[in-house]
Amino acid sequence: ASSFSVSSSSPSSLTSTRRQTGGAWVLIDYEEESRLFLVRDGLETFIRSFQTGAKMIAAHNGKFWIHASVPDSDDENEWGLWYSKDVHLQLLHREVARGSKIVTNGHGGVWVLTPEGDLYHLDRRTPRVHRRRRCCLQNIPVTSSIFADLRGGVWLLIPENLGTDALQTGLWYVRTRERRFCKLLPGVSSITHDKQGGLWILLAHDNEQIQSKRLIHQRSSDPDDVSCLGRCYSPRAKLVCSEKDGVLLFSPKYHKRGHFLFRIDEETETRTLLGRSSANTDIAGDGMDGAWMASKKYPTPFHFCLRHVDEDGTVLSDDQIVMRAGNDVQVCCT
Repeated sequence: ASSFSVSSSSPSSLTSTRRQTGGAWVLIDYEEESRLFLVRDGLETFIRSFQTGAKMIAAHNGKFWIHASVPDSDDENEWGLWYSKDVHLQLLHREVARGSKIVTNGHGGVWVLTPEGDLYHLDRRTPRVHRRRRCCLQNIPVTSSIFADLRGGVWLLIPENLGTDALQTGLWYVRTRERRFCKLLPGVSSITHDKQGGLWILLAHDNEQIQSKRLIHQRSSDPDDVSCLGRCYSPRAKLVCSEKDGVLLFSPKYHKRGHFLFRIDEETETRTLLGRSSANTDIAGDGMDGAWMASKKYPTPFHFCLRHVDEDGTVLSDDQIVMRAGNDVQVCCT
């Protein structure tokens, strides 16, 4: 059966291009292989295939990385990273372990958290595969998460009760030559970056008896450089990064069916409705003011509908397409 997952921290398989191109890159994982498509003006164009299980990681300005098995390797378990340049992809890094958590550094490189708990940085200096690998931290709890800051560093979240003497529980900011503890973060339910080096974080409310969440904006690694929005949100809400000063929030609405996609304005705390969909929907910011939404197409569960909503919630008819669903379709914002 096909499945959809929404996770702001996981490697992603659908990433939006800039609105000027009016399209999106889509990576669908089928039983036999993973297939990369370019969707534009209501048409899908097949680009190339990878071995099944491939993942897409958003880079910057519509670029992306593909993490997949290396087909010509003597080691059948070797995985590597391909970098996109328009419709052309180049294998730049080998020996990037399967199951690694990967995010962009915002400057053409990536941060990698391996299944063994090593955090390292891969730097892509030029298109000629001039690269540098630098290990920054080791023995990180395997359930930890990393998030992009788009300014060369990375955010590291150590889960509750899994801290060590060297790395206590909470939020850390890491660069190749430094690491800095930011704060404790109990009850995290969703995190996304803000395009400016900070994070949007959905936290448990102060009153543990109330099943609601609080939204905060951590603007930098300074623990005091933070704002807290007073409105409470559902524990099942998910955050998606927005190009504007604010964040996209996909949340169920009480007493109504389906989930709703809102833009939250930080200054006024006003909510603008962009669209409505089923709970099993993946969402990517479109690089400007709207979003792409990929959801199962009922009553045909073997297909999904990819549609584009503008900043005022208008569904653009030329940006809708029905595609065959695979085992997994994931979404991340660029």
